[in-house]
Amino acid sequence: MRWAIILIGAVAMSVCQEAKSQTSRLVEDRPALCLHMEEIRAEIESTSGVVEGGVVGPEQKVRALGQRASLHFLCERDVDAAVADIDAALLLSPGDPALLRIRAAYLTTAGYANLAMEDLDRAVMLEPNSPLSRRARGIAYLHLAQYQEAATDLQTTLLLNPAQPYAALELHIARLHLNAPDAEEFARNTARFSVHEWPAPLLAYYRGEVGEEDVLRLASREADRNGAGQRCEAAYYTGQSALVEARTSRARALFQEAAEGCPFDFSERGGALEELSRLP
Repeated sequence: MRWAIILIGAVAMSVCQEAKSQTSRLVEDRPALCLHMEEIRAEIESTSGVVEGGVVGPEQKVRALGQRASLHFLCERDVDAAVADIDAALLLSPGDPALLRIRAAYLTTAGYANLAMEDLDRAVMLEPNSPLSRRARGIAYLHLAQYQEAATDLQTTLLLNPAQPYAALELHIARLHLNAPDAEEFARNTARFSVHEWPAPLLAYYRGEVGEEDVLRLASREADRNGAGQRCEAAYYTGQSALVEARTSRARALFQEAAEGCPFDFSERGGALEELSRLP
């Protein structure tokens, strides 16, 4: 699942309406966003006063810092620079749950879920009924193989917002790792989702309706139309199944594919990196 759209939607808004429209158009096309990165960054900094000596209000500066962080993350793959901009934004807006989630997402996607937990704990404490905060922490727990904690947060996520196919999938995976099969509940949780739209093949795979090679083939076909994301997701989630079943060599190969093939802003990339660090 791509984090970047969530991140940009949260804070990446230019105070200049023209720049906001330009950025909104480019967000859906990451190559175009990165192609125009320097122009966008210059406009962000000049209109919002992020450059040294700029004089603007804190709200404008927080927005600009958030947008520049997204450029660092998406286009330069510079996690440290992205985190530094969110650090600066949090000094201006302490305890902002959206900013805490964003910083945590950068770290989680880079394979440092342990470093994200303090931010996620604070975000949940500030907004205990936020499905965004609960799911973000559930993903981080899953990446850290803390399956009971992951299951608790992901179950809460679905209670708060049942229309999340990935949360249903992640909850099921956490329970499989706990040897607590929940096939009937998983079927109920996923019955609402279209069988014609991604991630339907992943859900079908975990319901036992298609095999591993089938879901990987379907993912490759989907990726040919829409980019690399579906194949990388299929590798990560089938890798989780292989891990549960103690097929270690196969799990390693699938996680390696996800780590190398996932777009930089996909949460599955971080999960694959974490799994590879633990495998013998």
